[in-house]
Formats: sequence, C-alpha cells, structure tokens
Amino acid sequence: MNLLSQTRPAKKRQFAFIEASKLGQALFHVATGQPFTMTSIRPFKAQDADILQHVFYRAVQEGAVGAYSVAERAAWASAPNAPPNWAQRLGSEITLVAERDGQPAGFITLGRDGHVDLLFVLPEEMGSGIAAALHDRMLSEADQRDIPRLTTEASVIARRFLLKQGWRELTEQKIELGGVWLTNYRMEKRLTPRSVG
Repeated sequence: MNLLSQTRPAKKRQFAFIEASKLGQALFHVATGQPFTMTSIRPFKAQDADILQHVFYRAVQEGAVGAYSVAERAAWASAPNAPPNWAQRLGSEITLVAERDGQPAGFITLGRDGHVDLLFVLPEEMGSGIAAALHDRMLSEADQRDIPRLTTEASVIARRFLLKQGWRELTEQKIELGGVWLTNYRMEKRLTPRSVG
C-alpha cells in the first residue's frame, strides 16, 4: 500500500495521478531549495498558441543543448514565432497546458488515435515534475476515451523520460528536417482498460 492510498483514498485514477504529481513537485522543491509553487493542468485555449510556441522554441533551443547539435536544433525549431497552422495543430489535438504561477510552463498533445505528438516544458522546469504531471493527466484523458495504446516519436531527451514512465522503445530512427538528419525513437505504451467504480 502506498502513501497516497493510506492518506486519502482516490475515487478515480486521475486523482491519484494528480496527487502523485503534486507530491513529486513538492519533493523536487524541498531537495533543490526552490520555493514551492503549484502546477495546474488545463485544456488548451486558442490564445495559448503563441506562448506555447515560445515554450516549444526554448525547450528545443535551450533544453536540448546536450542532446542535439546547433544545426539539429535549428532544423527542429528554426524560428521563435509560431507557424501559420500552429494554433490549428494544437486545437485539433487533445492539448493540455501546465501552468506554474498562472503562466504556461509546458504542454502535451494527444491525438484521438493515441499518438502523443508534442511534449515540451520550459528549460528551467526540466526535472521539476511538470512533464510528469502533464504525462499523468494525458494518461487520464486517454483512459477516459478508452484509448488502448499510445505511440510517439520521442527525442533523445523525451525517450529517457518516457522509459521511466513505462513506455517501451520500438526502434531508433533518423528523420530529415530541412536537410538535417535527427535521431528519434518510435515508442509505445499499452494501457489497461479503465477500472469501473
């Protein structure tokens, strides 16, 4: 029996996900000495598009420095401004936004087919529990929709994170972006059917 089930029984798995994420965030801030602030997860709104492009751009250009070269990062995220179809792309998916102190700090997208296309957090939030909170909420959304299998094409950094979340690596692959070849990983996570009650 874990600590969460001893202190507060969860009626649904989504509450257990949220509580576990909050515990992880609190432990991170205690360990690092940073002030603790709560993270909230909410659905995407059209006005989020520009700030989420900023999160994406910084995550690639600053957060992926140790995993990808300057040329690779430039091919992946070449401009800080959102492309014309960015808001439509985010709006067509189940997009969840993590806020820290009322400001977007990360986001994740889930397709109705179970494909996780985007998962990015601000560089200063890496390791803070925001990605885990987004992932847990995404699992809850997939569970509510009876999606049996999740897939993604993960970056080098996302691969490490997703393996810790129980994903399975299928294959390493090379993709071409603007004449530059980048490494990513096809991955999957099979979900158990939603529990009743």
